[in-house]
Amino acid sequence: MRESESKSFIDVYNPATQELVTRVPEASQSEMKEAVDAASKAFETWGKTSVVTRQRVMLKLQQLIRDNELELAKSITVENGKTLADAKGDVFRGLEVVESCAFLAPSMMGETIEGLSDGVDTYSIRQPLGATMLLAELAKEAGLPDGVLNIIHGGVDCVNFICDDPAIKAISFVGGNAAGEHIHARGTGNGKRVQSNMGAKNHGTVMPDADKESVLNALTGAAFGAAGQRCMALSTVIFVGQAQQWIPSLVPLARGLVVGSGMDEGVDIGPLITKQSKERVESLIASAEAEGATILLDGRGASVDGYPLGNFVGPTIIDNVTPDMTCYKEEIFGPVVGTVLQSLPMYMEMQ
Repeated sequence: MRESESKSFIDVYNPATQELVTRVPEASQSEMKEAVDAASKAFETWGKTSVVTRQRVMLKLQQLIRDNELELAKSITVENGKTLADAKGDVFRGLEVVESCAFLAPSMMGETIEGLSDGVDTYSIRQPLGATMLLAELAKEAGLPDGVLNIIHGGVDCVNFICDDPAIKAISFVGGNAAGEHIHARGTGNGKRVQSNMGAKNHGTVMPDADKESVLNALTGAAFGAAGQRCMALSTVIFVGQAQQWIPSLVPLARGLVVGSGMDEGVDIGPLITKQSKERVESLIASAEAEGATILLDGRGASVDGYPLGNFVGPTIIDNVTPDMTCYKEEIFGPVVGTVLQSLPMYMEMQ
């Protein structure tokens, strides 16, 4: 690792306190090019390294992540506000990915087909396409050679560099629609493989023959876990037929969730990651009210003792949402769920 020489920085704040956590240097064009060159050079040897050797590195990394689980989780909580329990869940899911990679050796084998045609045999070989700070340190400690893993920080210029540099063969992105569409268009336009996972609007359907208690508990976790700041957060629930009578029972469950700093014991919902995120979520709640929906539980203006500057929004339930409303059409990315009412005959016609 080496320190950046950049004079431009991105400030990272604790969303519960607004305290400055760190300043991340924005990589310069020369530094980004240096990272690509390092990866290209490392690929020459790492790409030829035996599967078993690579597997050994991943197994060691897996153990190091286990040994540093709490430190990693605390870092996630301090930087983006998740509760410590949620952050530990993130570490565990990442650990599962590492474990899966460690045991991919059998699937790395190629295939050979003899006699496909007269005098023609075919064979295939599998090769890698090539190759955050604490994880990078653990990866190095696990034995990952220099240059195989490279981390750069930045904004639009960094994104465009990744999309344009011919040595980078593939891009994977998770985030909002505007950025994702730009990356997909620019990256594929340069002949790259692009995986762009953009804004999600997840729906759940509750049928009248479901188990009421199980459903409401599941909805509470799915809608408000991680303060709604995850790709699979449930922001819209369609209550069909008699199930519509259960909606009022969702309110006390949501109201019972504890809002606070993710580092504190007993907290269910941490702050949103930035002030701008809080403002956006509260504006979407306001738009629902203005467009005719009913706010059954309003999380705007949430306050937490000891954290007067936190980006807190409490659990919010919006009833009588219709598909033409802004809160229905846009990804909210906050602890907000909208309910859509549907008769059983009309719902069956939709299927």
